[in-house]
Amino acid sequence: MSNSSAEGDASYQQIKRLNQIGIALSSQRDKRQLLSLILTSARELTGAEAGTLYIRETSTLYMRETDVPSLRFDIVQNDRLNINLGGRDQSPVDNFPPIPLLTEDGKPNDKMVVAWSVNNNRTVNIPDAYAHEGFDFSGTRAFDQRTGYRSCSFLTVPLSDHDGHVIAALQLINKLNDKGKISAFTQKDQELAESLASQAAMAIINQRLINEMKTLFDSFTRVIATAIDSKSPHTGNHCRRVPDATLMLAEAASRSNHPALSILK
Repeated sequence: MSNSSAEGDASYQQIKRLNQIGIALSSQRDKRQLLSLILTSARELTGAEAGTLYIRETSTLYMRETDVPSLRFDIVQNDRLNINLGGRDQSPVDNFPPIPLLTEDGKPNDKMVVAWSVNNNRTVNIPDAYAHEGFDFSGTRAFDQRTGYRSCSFLTVPLSDHDGHVIAALQLINKLNDKGKISAFTQKDQELAESLASQAAMAIINQRLINEMKTLFDSFTRVIATAIDSKSPHTGNHCRRVPDATLMLAEAASRSNHPALSILK
């Protein structure tokens, strides 16, 4: 097989896999699994050995309010160091302080690469962090010194909604080539990561909207039930007692050995 044919087949397989990931993202309803899938898929597509998914916390429709807009470490993965934090069945990310998007004087934090990427809604591709002088990688070097790791190539991609508001960021670290050696992320890697980021942002927003609708519906139901209960002193709290009575009946039926109720077990 010629090189062009092999490259064409590889590109086809990557696009096919990207479509499969998009379908999986849109069907995932568990928040922790969704966020883990986003980072794992981005690493798979680009060959990244490690990576982090940051969630933006600020006073917007989608996030809770904080005093200073910041990026929270939400999912952290590193195959070489056997680190997998923040997923559904993994330990939470507690050892990494949030990254502020603004300095103390209110100016954009342009020293941290992920903060710059989010503030400017632009992808940043750095072949070698130790040779790069545009951003502050002192925290990265300190981490490497503690763990014996070597953080070299970085690909940082913002996740933005339909209005261009950045809600999260992917940071992929150390692309491994076919020989398992650390190399720079390619232009194709960047394009694949950006495409995935677009799909991932939509999945995150859709899940949040669904959760908000559920919360709104539950609140509306409670308000209606309270209004109905308050209309008559004789039927007061009836709507509140019905679910409790239903649950008691269901539990009793489940404990029963009667043949007619065996279907409930």
